[in-house]
Amino acid sequence: MILPFLPVLPHPLELLNTDSLDSYYVECIKKIKEFSPQSLVIIQSHGGLYPDSLSFHAPEEGFYEVPIVSDQDEYVANKVPFDAALAHQMQKSLHDYEKKTQVLEEPYLPHTAAILQKKLQTLGVSIPRMVVLSVSLEGSQQHYEYGSLIARALHSDSEKVMVIAIGQLSHCLSEESNAGYVPFAHEYDEEVLRYLSEQDYSKFMLVDPFLIQDVGEDLYRPLCFCLGVFDALQNPLKWNQIAYETPQGIGSLYGYFSRED
Repeated sequence: MILPFLPVLPHPLELLNTDSLDSYYVECIKKIKEFSPQSLVIIQSHGGLYPDSLSFHAPEEGFYEVPIVSDQDEYVANKVPFDAALAHQMQKSLHDYEKKTQVLEEPYLPHTAAILQKKLQTLGVSIPRMVVLSVSLEGSQQHYEYGSLIARALHSDSEKVMVIAIGQLSHCLSEESNAGYVPFAHEYDEEVLRYLSEQDYSKFMLVDPFLIQDVGEDLYRPLCFCLGVFDALQNPLKWNQIAYETPQGIGSLYGYFSRED
């Protein structure tokens, strides 16, 4: 079953205000403790993007690694179990509807998920199994459909699953941005935030794809995927914004979707 709490986390984390970020992680961890998911599904826009297929990050050894440095400056790695059975189930759901997938033998967790894992470990909270997915280069409708097909697999499973989206909005909000300054980048972020706050997901799905490309964002497609998971065009879905920040000219958004029923 899909849990009625779907977090959205920015990447990378070093750019964000520590206090507000920490408070949001506290909220996420509270929900993880409350719902006790057996697995987390991470959807991101990094790590092997293909033109017309989602990518499953499937570590060969059966676990993701979280590299850390010990007090003795020696390399060690925490290990997080890869939920191979759930990944296979999701792949089957996609293949049943003639959707292609790619499998990447990627052993490392995305940085954002690694930070969450470390905070869970520090607080003594049980670490769920994980499955990491990367979006394709397709548009909003295709990612909404991907999310709805993944949801079929998750709904058929008796275990509890939480879906987490990772990414950021425009990377071109100021002259200090590494991606360069784009004057209309603020308009893009404002448009996305407005549609989310108004829960106008039909308009959200119609954001200009050329505009999306020009501002260098990497969160739009994970958000469309999440809307599909919750079938937001047909069922009430609430967006709960925790914060929106613009460190180093990057639109960093964090909050969560929740069911209204």
